[in-house]
Amino acid sequence: MNVLPGRLGTLLARDLMTEKLVVLHETDTIEDAATLFRDLAISGAPVVDSSGAPAGLLSVSDIIPAVAARMSAAPQGACPQSREAEWAEIWGLLTGGTTRIAAGASEQVGTWMSRRLISVREDTPLADVARIMCDGHWHRVTVVDTQGKLRGIVSTMDVLAALVAVADETAG
Repeated sequence: MNVLPGRLGTLLARDLMTEKLVVLHETDTIEDAATLFRDLAISGAPVVDSSGAPAGLLSVSDIIPAVAARMSAAPQGACPQSREAEWAEIWGLLTGGTTRIAAGASEQVGTWMSRRLISVREDTPLADVARIMCDGHWHRVTVVDTQGKLRGIVSTMDVLAALVAVADETAG
């Protein structure tokens, strides 16, 4: 793996990861997960099994493929939406304009989640984390310790935030 220059080359997964995790359980309902996503304005979360071990990931695109397609195929010349407007649109698609999700609302997260879970260790260099995310088109990877215990999550926004922070440090 290539090594990033300067401060970027010193950053590890533990430096980027979000430690205050929003975690779903396999037995949570899809409605509960969608409500959590809406209320926290997040697009996905790790799922743990009954022992607390990472079991998968659930994202908005797992819940309703039409949301992911619509969000990635914005019309040309469209104005960027605020996060609130984006989530109002997603919630509208999930609920059909009602306050509750209709189809599949009571199904468990475990039946909808992606079981394909990509994890990195806490000491994985930023360049390796970014390469794994790019190669697999992953928007988030979980971070585990040497025993495989879930310690955090790194999202594409975490990688971008690290890049911006280092750029700001060197500019000042």
